[in-house]
Amino acid sequence: MIDINTAPTVLAPPSGADVTRDLVYRVDGERTLHLDVYRPAVRDGPRPAVFLVSGDAPEEVISRAKDWGVYRSYGQHLAANGLVGVAFDHRSSEGFTRTSDVAADVAAAIAYVRERADEHGVDPARIGVWVFSAGGPFGIAPLLSERLTWLRCLAGFYTVWDLAPFRTRNGGADDDAIRRWSAVTALQRDPAGLPPILVARAATKSRSPSAPIGSSSARARWALT
Repeated sequence: MIDINTAPTVLAPPSGADVTRDLVYRVDGERTLHLDVYRPAVRDGPRPAVFLVSGDAPEEVISRAKDWGVYRSYGQHLAANGLVGVAFDHRSSEGFTRTSDVAADVAAAIAYVRERADEHGVDPARIGVWVFSAGGPFGIAPLLSERLTWLRCLAGFYTVWDLAPFRTRNGGADDDAIRRWSAVTALQRDPAGLPPILVARAATKSRSPSAPIGSSSARARWALT
């Protein structure tokens, strides 16, 4: 059994990043949200930043995702390659019933770092967003709904691009939610001004619980062609 709290990436992470942990980027009611910044060891000018958007799960699971071994690893990998990595906590969408709340968390994390770009050695005009698993509805769809000049690239790793397969799952998503929070909806509009987008998917079987992820990735690839 893999322990998500400690398991690193398969490619062993380097060390040596200049890391600042547990910065408070948002307080909403009783929930205080934190982020970690991974900078290259040598500061020689502003660097592009990549935000790591974790997937979704019940609050007790997702509440400290930034501390999982995989996101600590990715932060170190990014810093070792001359980028600033930002891992952050966000709230649970509770089965995509509170997607707007989590989308607001993602926007707040990005705004927090961009507004303090000098402090963290970040070029606010060169931002990348790397989204994982069920993070697509709150980590990808909102960013593609408008043309953001500072968003230079976007990656979706085995993520949910289309909420339609979840219509009868997790309590169901209604038609309005499917249109608003499905990244494929934004991709079907005028593609002018879209940033470079990487779509990656994990191998799945048709009966696997993650099958909707595979089908939505296929729709994303179709929409980009």
